[in-house]
Amino acid sequence: MAKNRNTAPFVKILVIPFAVIISSAFRSTDRPKTPKNSVQSQPNSDLTPRTPKQDPDARRVGINQRRTAVANAMAHEILECSVETFLGHYAPSKPSPDSIEAAYQKLKREDFLVPLKNVPMRPPNSKESFCWSKLEGCTPSGISGTEQEIFKMIEEVVETLVEPSLGTNSRVDGRQPTYQYKDCPNGNTIGEIEGATFRLDACIVPRNSPSAESTTVNTWEAAVIAEFKREEQAEIDNRKQLVSAASFIMNDDPRRMWMYGITIEDASVSLWYFSRSHSVKSLPFDFTKDHRTFVHVFLSFLYAEPDEMGFDPTVHRVVLRDKARRDMTQYVYEVGPRDNPQFYRTTKAIFNPDVLCITGRKTRVWEAVRVAGCHPDGYLKVLDSGRKYAIKDVWLNEGARTEREILNAVFARLSEVSQNPPDYDWGSETLQAVVTEALHDGNYKGYFMNIVADSRGFSCRVTPQGVKRNSKILRESPKELTPAQISRSTDPRSSQRGSASLYGSMRFRESGSSRSQPPTLEREYKVKQQYRLVYNDVGKSLHDSKDLLTAFHVIEDVFIALVLLFLANWVHRDVSTGNIIMVEKNGRIYGKLSDLEYAKEFTSDKAPSTDPKTGTPFFMPYEIHSGRRIYIKAPVTRRRIDIPDNPSAQLPKLSVFPAAANQSQQIAPPFLFSYDLESLWWIMLWFFLARLDHSSANALARRVFTYGIKPSDKRGDIFLAPYGNSIVFAAVASRLQPLYPCIDDIRLQLLTSYSLPVPDLQDDATLYGACWKLLHQLVENIKPLQDIKFIDQNTSSESPVASTTAGEKRQRSSTSAHDEASYVPNSDHRTIKPSDDDPVNNGEEGPSKRPRTIADGVMARRRHLHPGKLGHRIYAP
Repeated sequence: MAKNRNTAPFVKILVIPFAVIISSAFRSTDRPKTPKNSVQSQPNSDLTPRTPKQDPDARRVGINQRRTAVANAMAHEILECSVETFLGHYAPSKPSPDSIEAAYQKLKREDFLVPLKNVPMRPPNSKESFCWSKLEGCTPSGISGTEQEIFKMIEEVVETLVEPSLGTNSRVDGRQPTYQYKDCPNGNTIGEIEGATFRLDACIVPRNSPSAESTTVNTWEAAVIAEFKREEQAEIDNRKQLVSAASFIMNDDPRRMWMYGITIEDASVSLWYFSRSHSVKSLPFDFTKDHRTFVHVFLSFLYAEPDEMGFDPTVHRVVLRDKARRDMTQYVYEVGPRDNPQFYRTTKAIFNPDVLCITGRKTRVWEAVRVAGCHPDGYLKVLDSGRKYAIKDVWLNEGARTEREILNAVFARLSEVSQNPPDYDWGSETLQAVVTEALHDGNYKGYFMNIVADSRGFSCRVTPQGVKRNSKILRESPKELTPAQISRSTDPRSSQRGSASLYGSMRFRESGSSRSQPPTLEREYKVKQQYRLVYNDVGKSLHDSKDLLTAFHVIEDVFIALVLLFLANWVHRDVSTGNIIMVEKNGRIYGKLSDLEYAKEFTSDKAPSTDPKTGTPFFMPYEIHSGRRIYIKAPVTRRRIDIPDNPSAQLPKLSVFPAAANQSQQIAPPFLFSYDLESLWWIMLWFFLARLDHSSANALARRVFTYGIKPSDKRGDIFLAPYGNSIVFAAVASRLQPLYPCIDDIRLQLLTSYSLPVPDLQDDATLYGACWKLLHQLVENIKPLQDIKFIDQNTSSESPVASTTAGEKRQRSSTSAHDEASYVPNSDHRTIKPSDDDPVNNGEEGPSKRPRTIADGVMARRRHLHPGKLGHRIYAP
């Protein structure tokens, strides 16, 4: 273990009384004292949880489940480069050749490296003149002893690299060592959120930190993690362990911009870099022979600064104590200009999904208060009378328009429209009146989330030349098939043909007709940049509404927001329950539209789109989700539709069918205004099927709302059905059956709009007017049923993702298309079992060891029906 040194500690412990907010003392930022017998926190609270004691078998099962899920998620997103490229481009610091040579000579002086001629077991024909004395001239697999005993020598070697010797000092190129190596194969791992039940073989942590001086490893201190295997054949399992741990830590710690890893299988050492832009593994080098590269690697890590290791200097971890004297971990964010930022201290985690893929947006949403600074005398001083704000922390493509920039552009356009409103025939006097009021005196701003501050942050590393994707890094090489197996795999009558497979970042269940092998799509691995914004309102996402009437009142408000986007000539492209925020003011709940980072100005260009397909799969428009155009026999031409009291009676009986194979079914259509309305329609249907405790409706919802890269067959059956289809009507609760015809009529209006080859703006205005009339009528019909309450989906038995709030979005697709699948999720959902009856698996580590009960299955199904629990956004070029 490392010795104590006189260098300044990485962080200091401060104890400051604070009687105004809580009676006990607040404590330091980065060096919390680990409490004894601390209590597990509730999901997504800011209390630092401690992993409970678990049955070893149950713990092992949980660890293996997560490893498999992460490996499936990341198999197609990991790049590979040479060791030279890694050390030159990705390594945190760059020791000089003189420093590397001096450290190498020091190892020889200290007898860690000895001449081969002094080794009894000298390998034949060896061209190396020195070897590691502890390995006796062999690789780890060739000597006796346990794996732990063998790799213990690395700690001793690395410690020597930073220990001053006679006539020298510990500086390398003017730097003092900031980090130290820690061997910890038997140590427990503690994280801020549930699931830190994995163990690390070794890690690199700040010098003199709590992790450095104990057997416990705090995930928020592990800057580099390492996994070792004595046998080279175990490389896949070794890599899965490392990547799974990295995925957890990147989820666990909001300060992480990127992090590093090391894997060793026998004598082969590989270096890893994980970031929201891309992850990369170096080609291996032999540490028993290439001693200078070994020295170079650890000098680079040990003498790096925290920001070089990937710790964001504008996010500060602070640990406070509540009235029960439990530790609370909170974070102080700097938002705004770097020379004059505002400071916001988190008070509650609103949305922090368990993202399996490291690459992606990794959206976090916090409830926070504005404070005076990031130091104890600042973050304890609450400003604005303790007013609560919502902070969204997300990774965007570098240079992409931010949500605030887009919203300002929309508002500027609406200001122009308000001066000269278009003369559309909406087909609805009530819609005309609401739109007129919204355009008056800037009232349109009330339909969107108000942003009070924002700023761009740091960027990940760019992808250098010579880096290539290698999908086999986390997968076993395929074994040779026997003649009998080959016969079975090609025989269409074989029961083994068409077996389900999980690949890329897909964890989903699909019907056999929609399965496909992953195509070979190249992705750009665009550089990701941090973006943070502060919302003036703190609310809840629509999917957490408690009753039917409130939900549809909010949907009405958001419908008007979409009309305003239409007037501004913008499409949202990701309408979902997570992007619709319920804000309570003066005793009334209003709906506001958020997350415009995917919004674009509308274009009717019919050329095949190279833009990614965006949307939350639960609510994605059918044409976008399926990649196919909808063709309607005998297209209906319409300009203005007057909706009668019984609208369905006068709608045409449509015969709808998907495009044939020769009709460019895979060409991505331009994103139409009607697509945003269709997403809103899927939300309405989701409430009818998934949020009420009705078994037949819930069963149908599980077949319709899936996380697949393609829509389920049942989804197509419902959306493409002619009028009079009774699939949904028969499934919903009897009290809702009289309401469903209005929802089905909206669907038919959407399908009718798709019959127009090139809809003009008046066609779209007519569609909005028709759908508004139907929606308004539906809300009036719901009012007598306001006693209908939704299933409570925020119990402790469910997924640990708490209800979302202002601007929350399920981790979405916003990452660039990042693997070979035709659609790519940003996988902030958990693993889904291949079983049709029980499709959801939480994917967490260390479940309690007890038999699975019927209640467990019910709760799993409810999680599957909740887009805020498992939802993700899918995306592909």
